Amino acid sequence: MKPNHNSRAGKAPARTLREQDAEALRRSLAEARTAVENLHTAWGVWADDVRQDAERRHGPDAAGETLWADPEYSLALDGGLPTYAAKEAVQQASAWFARAEAGPPQAEAAEPEAGL
Repeated sequence: MKPNHNSRAGKAPARTLREQDAEALRRSLAEARTAVENLHTAWGVWADDVRQDAERRHGPDAAGETLWADPEYSLALDGGLPTYAAKEAVQQASAWFARAEAGPPQAEAAEPEAGL
């Protein structure tokens, strides 16, 4: 006879599958936040390296439109758009999950109409 693993006499109740899945989602969101922050930081460091290379190419007095017009630097800056989008997506997912855990808003009881 197989042991009954569902028997938890004298122990705290087992977490439900839903609780386990919620915890996995919490962990995944935390990992995603960390990964996206690391991605964004790495992009920023790399883009700064590209900027420094552009400054060397255009001379020490290069600034403003000269650097912005540099095709390599411009392309590097464009790389920031998806990293910002990724940060926003993780923030939205985290906000959604917080709302989901809180549950649907409670409907207020309707006031009885006067005269009925």
